[in-house]
Amino acid sequence: MSKQVQLVGTSDTGKLSKEQTRFNNYLSRIKALKAEIEVFKADNTWLIKVGTERVLPIDRLDVIAHKDFILALDQHRELDRLSPSQYEKFEDMMLQEISDILNYEAFDDLKAIFDKYSGKNYDEHVAETEAIAKKQAVERMNKMYDMDLDADEEIDNIREKIAAKKAEAEAAREAATEERRSKKKLSDKQQERADKQASAKADMTKTTKQIYVDLVKNFHPDQESDETRRQWKTEIMKQVNVAYQENDFLKLMELQISLLEERENRLQGLGDEQLKHFNKSLRQQLEDLEREAESVNPQFNGNPFARFYSKNRTISEAQMDKHVKAMKQQTKSRRHNIEYIRTLFGLKEYLKQF
Repeated sequence: MSKQVQLVGTSDTGKLSKEQTRFNNYLSRIKALKAEIEVFKADNTWLIKVGTERVLPIDRLDVIAHKDFILALDQHRELDRLSPSQYEKFEDMMLQEISDILNYEAFDDLKAIFDKYSGKNYDEHVAETEAIAKKQAVERMNKMYDMDLDADEEIDNIREKIAAKKAEAEAAREAATEERRSKKKLSDKQQERADKQASAKADMTKTTKQIYVDLVKNFHPDQESDETRRQWKTEIMKQVNVAYQENDFLKLMELQISLLEERENRLQGLGDEQLKHFNKSLRQQLEDLEREAESVNPQFNGNPFARFYSKNRTISEAQMDKHVKAMKQQTKSRRHNIEYIRTLFGLKEYLKQF
């Protein structure tokens, strides 16, 4: 495991400069986010496993009971004895009940019952509803981004065009900013600052290359005769090459300090101008990690059991157990209602409660 890079005060007082403090703060937050991401990934796997074992079978039993209830309503022998207003309410109830269950699972026999009471084909009805929603969304996007999207296009194509439009707008903003800067004559002080920034960037690039060469020199597998150590060095070099290609200076530093413990921390000798440039890269890395953390967070990534999620697994299990208990009771109630509505009186009373 790579060691954590950290700066200590280098001034006479031993205090950290503003950039050194910012550097350490970024590193701490990055380390914490990386750990959180790994926890989220593990929690996703655990949540799906436990949810599939505990929740799905109980939910499935309730779906079957719900379906049996709908079939019992449809097959009722005394529907013709309902008043016109009661029958209208009965139709509304059937369409609502069937829609609820078809959102969970596509039963063809329930689709046929839906068609009978609605006078529409269920699949066509859903497609029409989705088309309306898509058209409205496209109209909003056209207005928001000044585009000419066609609602008949595939949704993936629409998403790609919107992403391209956003990227184009961002590039245009950056180009306009750069153009303004190029036209604006720099003062001597501004020019001096720009030169320092360019020098700092060059220093960071040079330092990155020095660390890379150092690691390659010590861990290139071609220099190893022992097969076990050759495989180990091959894996090390994969990490080194990825970090270098992605310009991940922090990862290279961690690898160097971890694998070559006698080496000094090169960052310790960098000045504030160099650190300022490096902090900019760390800030971008932090933002990328924040987006990744959100994408793997079980609460936001589409995990089917997100409603039970807590960072405390005991709480998650307790919420699942509570859900299972409630679903068992609901399934029992559905089975009871199947018997209750078999009589005309029971059906009418149930309609009053709907």
